[in-house]
Amino acid sequence: MAVARKSGRILADAIGSSLRSSGFRPVDSRRIFRYLEEAYSRSDNPEIKPRNQPIVEGERIFNLGLGQQRSNVFVFVRYNSVNDSVTVLMSSPRSDYQSSAMSRDEIYFRRYFRNVSESDGDTIAGLVAERAHKEALAKHPQEQRMQIHLHSRHDFNGSLFFDDGVSSIVDIVRRAMLHHADVLVYTPHNSFNYSRFVALSGVCSLLGITVIMGLELTAPLVKKHVNGPHLLVLIGDKDAAEEIGTKILSKRDSNLHMPSYWRSEDGLMLLPDILFVLESLQKQGRVAVGAAHGFNYINRALPVKVLGIFSAVDEGQIALQDALDISRKLDFYEAWNRSLSPEVMRFKSAELFNWISGLAYAHIYSDSNAQALRDRFQLRDILSANVCNLAAASWLGQSGLGSTYGPDDHTTPRLDEKYLVGGDALGAGFSFFRYAVCPSAQEIVRMLAGHTLRLDAHLYTALTDKGLQIADERAIRTGQLLMEVARLKQREALLYGKVLAADAFGFLANEPSMLGNMSR
Repeated sequence: MAVARKSGRILADAIGSSLRSSGFRPVDSRRIFRYLEEAYSRSDNPEIKPRNQPIVEGERIFNLGLGQQRSNVFVFVRYNSVNDSVTVLMSSPRSDYQSSAMSRDEIYFRRYFRNVSESDGDTIAGLVAERAHKEALAKHPQEQRMQIHLHSRHDFNGSLFFDDGVSSIVDIVRRAMLHHADVLVYTPHNSFNYSRFVALSGVCSLLGITVIMGLELTAPLVKKHVNGPHLLVLIGDKDAAEEIGTKILSKRDSNLHMPSYWRSEDGLMLLPDILFVLESLQKQGRVAVGAAHGFNYINRALPVKVLGIFSAVDEGQIALQDALDISRKLDFYEAWNRSLSPEVMRFKSAELFNWISGLAYAHIYSDSNAQALRDRFQLRDILSANVCNLAAASWLGQSGLGSTYGPDDHTTPRLDEKYLVGGDALGAGFSFFRYAVCPSAQEIVRMLAGHTLRLDAHLYTALTDKGLQIADERAIRTGQLLMEVARLKQREALLYGKVLAADAFGFLANEPSMLGNMSR
């Protein structure tokens, strides 16, 4: 006698019903699609297709925090009509000490079902919901996880952002859901588009994610220079965004092609001038400002060393005491940046080296939990840019300054129907704060600026041959995902090459002396 089989669609419905019984609520994908169509109906490129939205064909997304008094936990359930199968995907929200050593298969709960018997269907649905509920307990209901410092190139409708990332905003949103983000801050380089922020915010609100307006500003310290320390700016309201646009962004030299380059048309608007504009808004609680990658040594092939406030000290562009004074006036400091090289820093300034070495010893190397670090490394052997940033953030934190984790991701890979997971930057750490119910974007910015809300960085770290790094186990990727990231990086390299060449020719024609300073 043949065993009766439960169709994949019916099994997906049963899993969805069990998840709802466990408190998970379904995201309204049709409402999101209608919202996107309306939001882009008047744009130059209005076409919205299902692939342009953060829910793929046949997929249902459930969120434990949607419309409820707790933080987000997402579960993906996809029905494939081609082979009548169901795939369930969820990442573990664990963030305890042992979670750094979890394997990819432990981090990502992924189950594939096909040809399930009718007698087993309801049991499977119940077990999936039970597992999802158990995993959700690992995230504190008041822990609001943030993803800050992200770059993209493509909007929901395929049009281009002025930014130096090559990812799609769709993939950033999907990865943010996969890793249970409650707050998302997209930070394009030296640009801001309010209508696109509105679209992103509208979509994410339907998912249960709060979006804060943001940007990453380059603030030169030397007249007519195109590089300088990077500031992360979180913006609370439209008027503040327009004021930044009028007083800062509109002053940018339109001859510059590289989005991360910034200088005013006369070359005279420098870091103090930019901070003067921001400080006024900061005191009103309308913007929150942080330092991106304060130590930012990349690698020997690309030593772009002035993009952090303390690396600019090492280059002699600013005094250490002045850099400290600026840092103390900020609202947060990026304790770890995913894009920075693990190589040990090489210092020109003995004063800077002695200062950060002392902080690294006091806050990292001599810590009671750092015995394994001391057994394997001398202090001088672990001073990568990120270890320096972690030490600086720990010290600044003593005076109340918050710290953040920066994915700084330019190549967020797709999370399509194949569910290729593992190793992407959004899963290597997060920023967070504790609050009973996630406040509005405007409230978060106001509290950060008033230092009544403090951000903290959570990092999934491990000891490797190169010192203290993002945990290797959490960086494992499938071969297909490696190919996807390689494709994105190739696209990024082509984009960078094109805009750098355009700027180089411009400098050669108009300001030959700038060529020698481009890498700085």
